[in-house]
Amino acid sequence: ARAPAMASMPRKKAWKIEPFRHKVDIDPGFGENAWKLLEKGMVEIFSKNASGLSFEQLYRNAYNMVLHKFGPMLYEGLQATVRKHLQGGVERLGQENGEALLRQLHQEWCDYTRAMQMIRDILMYMDRTYVKQHGKMPVQELGSEMWLEGVMRSGELQPRVCPQIIAMVAEERAGGLVDRELIKCSVAMMVQLGGKAYAQELEEPLLEASAQHFVQLAGRLMEECSVSDYVRRVEGVLAEEKGRVRAYLDPATEPKLVAVIEGELLAKRLDALLGVDRGGFEAMIADDRLEDLQRMHGLLLGIPGAQGRMKEIFYNLVYAQGERFVNDQTNLETSTSYVAGLLDLKRKYDRIVAKSFGGSKVFGAAIQRAFEGFMNLNPVSPEHVSLFLDEHLRQGFKGMSDGEAEALIDQAMLLFRYLEDKDVFEKYFKQHLARRLLSSKAANEEQELSII
Repeated sequence: ARAPAMASMPRKKAWKIEPFRHKVDIDPGFGENAWKLLEKGMVEIFSKNASGLSFEQLYRNAYNMVLHKFGPMLYEGLQATVRKHLQGGVERLGQENGEALLRQLHQEWCDYTRAMQMIRDILMYMDRTYVKQHGKMPVQELGSEMWLEGVMRSGELQPRVCPQIIAMVAEERAGGLVDRELIKCSVAMMVQLGGKAYAQELEEPLLEASAQHFVQLAGRLMEECSVSDYVRRVEGVLAEEKGRVRAYLDPATEPKLVAVIEGELLAKRLDALLGVDRGGFEAMIADDRLEDLQRMHGLLLGIPGAQGRMKEIFYNLVYAQGERFVNDQTNLETSTSYVAGLLDLKRKYDRIVAKSFGGSKVFGAAIQRAFEGFMNLNPVSPEHVSLFLDEHLRQGFKGMSDGEAEALIDQAMLLFRYLEDKDVFEKYFKQHLARRLLSSKAANEEQELSII
């Protein structure tokens, strides 16, 4: 009987615990007051009077400003304070000139970076929250950007700072003594600014000034020097400029500066360097000047189109000398003089390729192409190569060791490979072999087989 009565009783509502909400009342002047305290602290830091400051209190004020939605006031206030400080710095720097300007600039930069590091630490919470949430520039990056725009690109300093550095580089190139450490500090400052500051403010105008300098230098050296001396001077210039980069410029400048030097001193003077006049590349080959050729080849290796032109000049010289040789009747009097002369010619140019061109396959192929060309101009070449071998085989390679004999056979067979009419050579070689066998003048079997 009780069950229906219990079913009709209303259910009690479940307990729900609400979070305790405490309304925080903020002083209406909190944001302004906190900022004034922070602004005063930043001014003291920029004035190098930070020893009496409470960094804990400054950090707490910056933290609370961000926490209570005063981040925009804090960030904009920072920008205004930094801007005002930099304007004063520009005014101070405007009173300096020459190297004194660079020294004072370096001191101002060092003081500024130390101050910005302190301010960054105070505003660390703003960097971690407000800056990230609103896509703003972090304090450290903002400081560099404002220095670049407010100091380096100011109307007062932009026309003076980098031109002064470039003038010091020009003075050193002319043989003067300059304060390398001062240039190095100025360059380091621009590199630390990040982005393209160094490239735009210093590197690009420096490369332009360098190009003008090297144009004038090339003209003067071409008038004063032989090609050999010119190439030596260029080699020295490259070494000096690379040393200059290592001493005080950014490493990224080296390939760009080298490209300017190669362009003005080598690429634009290629015709004069490769010609025969004044002892150029062609004359160096004719005179067998291995050291000069090595220097020339090394310098021109990276110049677009230079190796192809050197290869063709080399080929033409080898071919022309070979053509004169095979058509000279005095060289055809005996097979020994003919083949020995060809081998001497081959050794000469092989030596140039090995000693001066680093064993380049490109130049080795040029020798092969030249020999294949001129040796087949004279139809007696196959017979003379066979007679040359026949003569030495009949004499048993008199006065030669086994190694020397094998080397001579290899050299002669290399000439054989250049012949188009190899069947003509084979015909003569069989005839000569038969005569050797009939006259019992055949060399040892291994040497005969090595040729066959």
